[in-house]
Amino acid sequence: MRGVLTADFGMSLLFGGAFASAVFFQGFYTEFLCLTLALVVVWGLSAVWLNYKLGFKVPLTAVTGLLTVYWAWLAVSASWGRVGYQGTISFWWLGTLPLAFWIYTLSPRQEELWHHGYRWAVAIGVALAVFASCQWLIYQQSPNATFLNRQSLAALLNLVALPLAGYFLISKTAHIRQRWIFGAAIFLLAFGLSLIEGRGATIAGAIAFLLLVAVAWWHVPKRRVALLVGIVALAFLIGSQLGQIGIGQRLDTVVENPWEAGAARFVIWKQSWEMLKHAPWMGVGLGHYALYWPPYRDPSDTSDGFFVHNDYLQIWIEAGLPGLLLLLAVLISVLLLYVRAMRNATTTPLRKIEMTALFAGLLATAAHSFVDFNLYILSTTLLAGLVLGRLHMLAYHELPLRTLALVPSKRLSAGGYRLLALLLGAFVLTYCLTLGLASFEYQRGLKLAEESKWEDAYASLSRAVRYYPYADNVLMSKADLLRHLLTLATDPAQRKSLFDEAEELLATAETINPLRSQTYIVRAFFYEQNPAAVGAAWSDKVMRNYAHALALEPRGYQARYLYARFLLNQGRREEARRVLEEGVKYTYGSGESLIPYYAFTAQLRAQAGDREGAASLVRRIEEIKTAAVQARLSSPKQGRAVQLITTD
Repeated sequence: MRGVLTADFGMSLLFGGAFASAVFFQGFYTEFLCLTLALVVVWGLSAVWLNYKLGFKVPLTAVTGLLTVYWAWLAVSASWGRVGYQGTISFWWLGTLPLAFWIYTLSPRQEELWHHGYRWAVAIGVALAVFASCQWLIYQQSPNATFLNRQSLAALLNLVALPLAGYFLISKTAHIRQRWIFGAAIFLLAFGLSLIEGRGATIAGAIAFLLLVAVAWWHVPKRRVALLVGIVALAFLIGSQLGQIGIGQRLDTVVENPWEAGAARFVIWKQSWEMLKHAPWMGVGLGHYALYWPPYRDPSDTSDGFFVHNDYLQIWIEAGLPGLLLLLAVLISVLLLYVRAMRNATTTPLRKIEMTALFAGLLATAAHSFVDFNLYILSTTLLAGLVLGRLHMLAYHELPLRTLALVPSKRLSAGGYRLLALLLGAFVLTYCLTLGLASFEYQRGLKLAEESKWEDAYASLSRAVRYYPYADNVLMSKADLLRHLLTLATDPAQRKSLFDEAEELLATAETINPLRSQTYIVRAFFYEQNPAAVGAAWSDKVMRNYAHALALEPRGYQARYLYARFLLNQGRREEARRVLEEGVKYTYGSGESLIPYYAFTAQLRAQAGDREGAASLVRRIEEIKTAAVQARLSSPKQGRAVQLITTD
C-alpha cells in the first residue's frame, strides 16, 4: 500500500514540477519548455509502466476521438512550414493539452493523481497571484508575475480558481479548516485577478463563475454560495481600489465604447485576416504566424507580433481550416458531454457541482481565447489538459459509454513492453535534452559576448550548434560574433578563416530559416565591414541584403539605421533619407535603442530643410530618455533583455 501511495505522489510531483517549469516559459528560454516536456514524458512513462498488468481502459467518446485527431493534425500542419524546427517545437508546445489529457485518462489511479496534482496547481497559482500583487502594491510594477503578458496570468488564475470554487462549495461541513483554506486561496486568486484588470479575462471568468453559482444554488446550502460570492466580491472590491485604474472603470470602457476598447486587437485582426487570405485552406504551418506577420503589420500596431490575440484565428492561419474546425469540434464535444452528464438522472448534486466547476474553468479559458492567446501559453495548456481529463472522467462514469480495453500483458512480455516504452520515452527525452542544452548554451553565449569574453562565447555558441544544429538563430549569432572578431583580427590568414566560417554559417542559417530578417542584417553589415574579402560587387551585396531584411521586417528600425548609414556613406543621401522616413510611420515603444535611429532621421530632416519634422523627432528622443530614467528609478534592479550584436 505504501508503494502505491509513493507512486501516486511521485506522479503528481512530476506534474507539479512540469507545471512549475511551464510558468517560466513564455516563448523564450526554451530550456523551460524542454524541462516541462521531459517531466510530462516521465509522468506518462510512469503511467505506461504501471499499466502493464492492469491494462488501459480507453474511453470511446467524441472528446477522445476529436482531441486525438486535432492533436494529429497539429503534427501534420507542423510538417509543411518553411522552418522545420519551429513547427516541431510548436507541436510539442500546443500539443501539451492533449498529451496531459491522455496521460491522466490512461493513468491507473486517477482520483489520487487529481487529488495531489491539482493541489500543486493551486499552490503555484496562489504563489503567482501573491507575487503579482506584490509587484504592483510594493514596487508599482505591472502585476504579471513570471509572465510577459499579464492577461496570460489572468487566464491561468481563472483556470485555477474556478475548479477550486467548486471544491469550496462541496467541501464537507466537518472539514471547516479545509474550507477556510480554500476560501483564503480563492480570495488571493481573485484579488490577483482584480489587480491585473484584464477585461477579457474578467468577463470570461464572470460568465463561467455565474454558471457555477447558478448550478450550486439548487444543490448546496445557499449560505455557502453567498459566502463564496462574498469572498470573490470582496477581493474584487479591494482590488479595484488598489489597482492602477480599477477593474470597474476598465469594464466601463467595453460598454461605453467597445470599438475603442478593442481598437488595438481590431488592427491586428484586420491585418491577420489579410494574411489568412493567402493560405486559407491549409495554413502557413504550425508556429509560423510570427515569421510571416511583419509585412502585414499595420503601422499603428504596437504589439510584439507573435500572436493574433485570437487563438481561433491564429490556429486557422497556422493549421488551416481543418485545424480550426477540429478545435471547434473538440470544444463542442466537451460541451455536449457536460450537458449529457448534467442531465443524467443518476448524477449526484455534488458531482454536478464538481463537473460544473471544471467546465467553468475550461469555459473561461476558451471564451477568453477569442481575445487572447491562451492556447499558446504552456502552463495554461498543461493545466487545461489535466482539468479536461478530470471532467471527462467524471462525465464518462455517469454515462453508458463504450470502452476499449487493452491489456499489454496478454500480448507482450514484461521486458519487451517496458523496452518499447523506454525507447519511445528516450526518443522524446533526447530531443528535450539536446534542445534544452542548446538553448542554455545559446543564452550563455550571448551573455559572454555581452561581457566581451569572446573565446568563451564562441565555445558556448559552438556547443549550442552541436547540441541542436537546426536552429538558425544560434548559427546567425555565432556568425555575428565572428563578424565582430574580424574587426579585432590583424593576421590575414586568421581573417580569411573567420570570414569563410561566418559566411558559411549565414548561408546555413538562411537555408534553415529564410524568413528571419536578422540573418540578412548581419550579412549586410558583415559585407560592409569586409569589402575586400567580398569582392568587387560588395556594395550591391550589402544593399541587397539590407533591402531583403526590410522586405521581411519593414518595421525593423535597426536595419533602416544601418542601411541608411551605408547609403549616406555612398553619397546617396536622398535614398538614405527615404529608407529612414519609411520607418517613422511605424509605432514603436519607448526603448532607448530607438534613439540612434530617430537622431539620424532628425539629422537628415534638418539638412533637407525640414526643421519642424526634425524638432518633432528631437522631442520624441527626449520623451524616450525621460521614460528610461523613470523606469530605472522605479525598478533599478531590472535587467535588460539580451539582444543580438548587430551594431557597434
